[in-house]
Amino acid sequence: MEWALTHPFNQKPEAYIVQANAFAPWMTAATELWGRGLVFVDPNSAVAIGQWERAKAKVQEIFALENDWDGYGAAALGKAALAHALHAIHIMASSGIAIPIPEVSPTAAGTVSLVWEFSPTEACIEIGNTRYSGYVKIGAQTPAFLEGQADAIDAHVFWLIALAILLPNTRTLTIANIRIRKNAGDDRLAS
Repeated sequence: MEWALTHPFNQKPEAYIVQANAFAPWMTAATELWGRGLVFVDPNSAVAIGQWERAKAKVQEIFALENDWDGYGAAALGKAALAHALHAIHIMASSGIAIPIPEVSPTAAGTVSLVWEFSPTEACIEIGNTRYSGYVKIGAQTPAFLEGQADAIDAHVFWLIALAILLPNTRTLTIANIRIRKNAGDDRLAS
């Protein structure tokens, strides 16, 4: 099954596709949490700004690497990939989505890898000169694969990752008291 994610953040629904039948029930729960406003943080807090600035600095360090930086023929990061990776970090930093700072690293293919590992969730987005691709996996579930044009990456991708990290670690509330009304509008409780 292939379907485009649609949400108010998604300005370009053709920008990426999520491929995973097993992920559909999870998306229903994620959308419910989104509607309750449970995935936002203050992007202007001093702590958040400092962490995102360090992530941007790491991308700049990766851009400074030259061809064969690993001694095995690794490609250097291109200017377009640099711009796309910095844009992705800007999206995460400014959107207010409660997403942890990813581990930022270079790949031998000349791309930037953004990785999140929070048991039982793991996610990775690889950003290159023209495209991005990645996955989100929760425990033993089938991973959801993400892909699209690098210049079309938007907040929805990171919303998905944030919810994948948040949902498995969300505790359910216990209901301690249930009151049932006999009829709608009736203030008397059933005995």
